[in-house]
Amino acid sequence: HLLLIWRWLARHGERKALAWMAVLALLGAGLGGLAAWRVLSNSSGANFDEVPLSILLPDLLNAFNLGPSADIGVGWVWALDLLCGLIGLLGAIWTLRNWSTIRNGGWLLPAFVLVPIVMMRLTELIQPGYMNARHMSVAGGGWFLLLAGGLALVWRRQRVVALGLALLLTMGVSYSTYAYFFGHDYQKDDFAALGRFMGRRMLPGDLVLLNPSASWRIFHYYAPLEYIDEYNQTHDPADPNYRPTRYIGVPMIYGWDVTFDTLTEAKSIYRRIWLVTSGTQPYMDLEDRL
Repeated sequence: HLLLIWRWLARHGERKALAWMAVLALLGAGLGGLAAWRVLSNSSGANFDEVPLSILLPDLLNAFNLGPSADIGVGWVWALDLLCGLIGLLGAIWTLRNWSTIRNGGWLLPAFVLVPIVMMRLTELIQPGYMNARHMSVAGGGWFLLLAGGLALVWRRQRVVALGLALLLTMGVSYSTYAYFFGHDYQKDDFAALGRFMGRRMLPGDLVLLNPSASWRIFHYYAPLEYIDEYNQTHDPADPNYRPTRYIGVPMIYGWDVTFDTLTEAKSIYRRIWLVTSGTQPYMDLEDRL
């Protein structure tokens, strides 16, 4: 932003531009220093991991081209990501091809992409950041324009080649889009269907495990758990025909040992055990131990 402001103000005098640059830089440094002090003094984020360039750059290349829903571990996906990277690099080289082009704003798009990456690395010298993917998305617009510029440059030399490259990129993005909307790994929880399914099948004597327990409210809204509440309110546990019926959140906050002991005991108490799992918050059971 400072570079853009400098370029705009310098038209009306470099001394005035320098003064404004100094004021804005001091203001930014003051706000940044205050934020750093607040974070570090509270030990916030001390458990975050640093993201090395060996992970960051391939992830950015994949995210800005085919998209995160295209698995970078698939050979042809990574090859297409690299091809996109070369086209974008070609666009960057063209914008920096001579000093006249640079003075006319050719530096803007490469800086648009590089500055967020450099700033993130500098920030991680103090402390690793949180949700870096969201911060890096700032660079997306600049990268798309460099990619378009690289394709346009190829078009000026070899139109057939440019059409072939555009077709490849379109196929890759189409695959990524299809995977996002229809792939198993990206399916969204259909809580309404869950409620209908369980409503037709739940019976007295069932234990319903709600995983994760942090999603308790949305489970309670869609799943017919009120049937369990009504059953327990209208039936006496002392009745010989009473069947223990219950729902609990798992994994339990007391730890895995307590969770497993509870489930082991439940097998001898309940007629059936349902495990209802939401994929929107998988962090409590990343290894699928439940």
